[in-house]
Amino acid sequence: MGGELRSEIRKKIMPQVGEKGVSLVNRGASFAGSKRLQFEYAPYQEIRNQAAKINGRQYSEHALDRMQDRGLMPSCIENVLKTGRVSPADFPGGLEYYDSMNRLRVVVGERGKVITIIPGRGVKQ
Repeated sequence: MGGELRSEIRKKIMPQVGEKGVSLVNRGASFAGSKRLQFEYAPYQEIRNQAAKINGRQYSEHALDRMQDRGLMPSCIENVLKTGRVSPADFPGGLEYYDSMNRLRVVVGERGKVITIIPGRGVKQ
């Protein structure tokens, strides 16, 4: 009987997709992934976002795509840049910031432009 009750409650609380007026699309926002369910990146995938300046900081197209794929907000990136451990990036003039709390790396170019965001452990010391 417990399963039937849960099913009835679910029907009342959560409308079924396809019913009149019910949609999975939020017209005010685009798709976004999350830390647990990241969008997959394919080498042939087109860039979805244009480079933009957010809160005074430049973000590359790639960085905005990765943020969208991983459900990361600009405030999270700013936190990494303010509190993260800094090390040289793999290219001249670049810096890599690592936040061990969020396990997130942010790679910044020579002029402070965010190039990419990488989840996971920091670089080897």
